[in-house]
This record gives sequence, structure tokens and C-alpha cells, in this order.
Amino acid sequence: MRKLILAAAAVALASLPVLAGLPALAQSEGPAAGAATGAIIGGVVGGPVGAAVGAGVGAGAGAAGQAASPPNAVAVETVPSTWVRERNTTCVQGAGATTCTETEVRR
Repeated sequence: MRKLILAAAAVALASLPVLAGLPALAQSEGPAAGAATGAIIGGVVGGPVGAAVGAGVGAGAGAAGQAASPPNAVAVETVPSTWVRERNTTCVQGAGATTCTETEVRR
């Protein structure tokens, strides 16, 4: 049993260099897709143990990326009898970075 655990640990460690780039990829996908991508990459590199490690890394990175991505928002503010100001914030998450643009319209 001990040899099996050591062999599994060795396979998991061998997978780590390839899995190092996985979090950036998974952050733009979300937890479910990150886990699937991680399992595929990890499985190719390290077999079943690598797939399990990759799925865990991918799911965690996907969840972190999803939590860090601000939701798109629209705010409407009414100023008494003069004008209405609309503020529209749109965020797009890319590989490892989120870009937000804000537009403001006064009517």
C-alpha cells in the first residue's frame, strides 16, 4: 500500500510543471469547465492521479476567477427634474485579466 501511495505521489508531482499554467486558463472558464480541462491535461500527463490533481487545480482556479470577475452592472440615478444619468459598466474576463469599461449617458 505504501508503494502505491508513493507511486501516486510521484505521478502527481510529475504533473505539476504542466499544471502550473492551468490556473490562468481555468480562470476564464469557471469551476466546471476548469475541472474538465484540468482532468484532461492532468490525465495526459499523469494518468488517473494526474487527472484527479488537474481536476482539483482547475476547479479551484475556475472558482477563483469567477469570484474575482465583477458582474456587469447598470446603475440609473435620477436627479430631480433636470436630467437622468445612466452608468453602464461592462466587464470582460480574459486569460488572467479582467477589463471593465464604463459609459455614462445623461439625458
